[in-house]
Amino acid sequence: MKGKTLLCLAMLLSVALTLMPALVVRAVSPYLEVLFQATGNNSYLIESCTPPVTGIKVDLKMHGVTAMWGWSTVVTWNSAVMNCTGKSLGPFNPTGSSLLGVIDNVGGTIPKLACGTTEEATVDGDGVVCTLTFMAHHHGISQIRLSDSNYVNYPDKTKFNIGSVNGTFECRAYVGPPVAPVASFTPPTCTQFRLDKTTGNVTVNFDASASTGSYDSLPLPGTNNPILEYRWDFNGDGIVDYTSAGLITVALHVTDMDDYFYAGDTYYMGWKCNVTWDSAKYHYLGAAKGPFPDIEGVILDTEKIPPGGLIVSLTFGTTELVDVTDPRVIGSGIIAYLYFEPAAACYPGAVVIGGSCIATWKYVGSIPVVHKTPYPPQFAPTYVYTPPDPHASWTYTSMNPTVEVTLTVYAPDCDPSDRHPDFIDTDLVTNIIHILPPIMGADIDVYTQRGGTGKGCDKDTGVEYGPYGTFPFQTWSAMSDSFGPQEEVTICAKVTYNDEPVENKLVAFEVWDPSNTTVIYREAATDENGTACVSFRIPWKGASADSEFGAWLIIATVDIAEHVVMDKCRFRFGYLVYITGVAVDPASLHKLEDLSITVTLGNIALTSKDVFVTIVLYDECGVPINHFGSMVTVTPISKVCPVVTLTIPKWAFVGTGKIYVNVFDAPPYLMGTPMCPEDSSGSFQILNTPPLWNHRGSHS
Repeated sequence: MKGKTLLCLAMLLSVALTLMPALVVRAVSPYLEVLFQATGNNSYLIESCTPPVTGIKVDLKMHGVTAMWGWSTVVTWNSAVMNCTGKSLGPFNPTGSSLLGVIDNVGGTIPKLACGTTEEATVDGDGVVCTLTFMAHHHGISQIRLSDSNYVNYPDKTKFNIGSVNGTFECRAYVGPPVAPVASFTPPTCTQFRLDKTTGNVTVNFDASASTGSYDSLPLPGTNNPILEYRWDFNGDGIVDYTSAGLITVALHVTDMDDYFYAGDTYYMGWKCNVTWDSAKYHYLGAAKGPFPDIEGVILDTEKIPPGGLIVSLTFGTTELVDVTDPRVIGSGIIAYLYFEPAAACYPGAVVIGGSCIATWKYVGSIPVVHKTPYPPQFAPTYVYTPPDPHASWTYTSMNPTVEVTLTVYAPDCDPSDRHPDFIDTDLVTNIIHILPPIMGADIDVYTQRGGTGKGCDKDTGVEYGPYGTFPFQTWSAMSDSFGPQEEVTICAKVTYNDEPVENKLVAFEVWDPSNTTVIYREAATDENGTACVSFRIPWKGASADSEFGAWLIIATVDIAEHVVMDKCRFRFGYLVYITGVAVDPASLHKLEDLSITVTLGNIALTSKDVFVTIVLYDECGVPINHFGSMVTVTPISKVCPVVTLTIPKWAFVGTGKIYVNVFDAPPYLMGTPMCPEDSSGSFQILNTPPLWNHRGSHS
């Protein structure tokens, strides 16, 4: 009974298992993996790479093996970029294993990298079976590929194929930042123009030829991009008044035109083609007949298909009969010109000509009989690019003491296949000019030896024109260039009546500091040219001298025939070039690593200044460990940020380092003197634990 019961239970259990959903356990298929020790994954990119880079370690890691007794693989790499310098056994191999394989750096391969043992030991699971060492000797990308990989188990000695796998190494050359285009034009801010006494208007000529295009550092080696458009707003209303754009002229050439005629008769003739282009890159402007054939009455008809689309159909035809012997149709020439404006690409463009044909016809009664050529002609395109004209002019018809003129330049990326994320294709600049009435009656114009001519105020009321812009870069309509500490200022005034000089008139001068406190009163008589001059040296008040920094005001008055007139002129006083900030990257670093120092400089002048910038690094013990010195050009009323990279030497003391930045007008050994106070605000940390990998990928 007991046996029958057990038998029944077994049968029930068998049925239950049959009906129960099967639980499938899938084993992980064994595979190999390429792992760079520097990153812990299958890719390794070294930015700003400087070959040779040694000590690039690559682990070959096996996964999911059972009773592995030995293994083999084929290793390949790009020998133009890197060499294999060594191989070593990893920890995940059977006891007594040996590693075999011949390194071929000419072919970039180890034809068979294999490991095996004579013992009966095996391993299970995952682990590193081999470490390869490489050296990058050139910039570029290299795939480290494992192919025909397998392992053998024991005691079955079954071979398990585990496929192929890649790792990617890149030694990337320095990729600098992109450079935005720069818009610049003359006349500069504060330039004055007077309406003509007769016409009541004045034409101002603008020149943007000092503007520069853009640069994209990607794709390597970088692309210089020309300016494709100058966009002008001449009156400050935010509307573009004039655009000067580049022009692409495409000439369509035909060869041996007379080959397409039937001899012995006269015909009317015509030709046709379809034109396609990339509308995202080029704007179609129009077409015109070419000089060939030189026949009067050739007409041109164009049709866009579809409207605003990518195809233009060109149709030409003669209005007189010609034959094959007519010298005007014999030979080759340009049959048409197509005109395009570059929109988002550089020149030349790619224009595709299709559907071309040449036909002749004559009328039988009122019915034209058309004969097409037996084979289509080839209208070959050639390209000519005309850069945009940086010059423009505008006529002003009324007085306006504050006219904002804005120039926008457009320089798109010529190779947008790999664009730097910080790339900028436009820039704009606004200059303020002054349109003044004709000079009538008594007038005075005050200025310094560094400029500032033109009216700074209403001559009868003294109401000053300006300031314009925002602090600290405000401007006035009459601005002299700036002065530095203890420099001498020469003030002159030109006195006229109906634009003729007035001599031997006494002119009063008054100078205010930025707090509107009078610094001097003077007077002088005009000479035969109507000019009176005085001078003074700007006070230097010791420790409080910088309290005088800012915009100073010059006032001049004169009485002509009981009519007092006034003029004003401003100039800035301060350190002409000064340091506004010092930044470091990284804030902490190890010996033999590079420290990037960004020095921000300002220039209060209206002209560029060439200065000698120095940077000295001290370690915590006050030992100078590296330095830099170079001439730098600081542009007018702007800030520049030179970036300097200095390496921390291995003998530097660990701890907090200091950065000392100075600006001189020339190196001290050439009698150079400081332009502004030293900046010692920058600091950095030298760490005492060296990294496993330095920035160039080399083992420390």
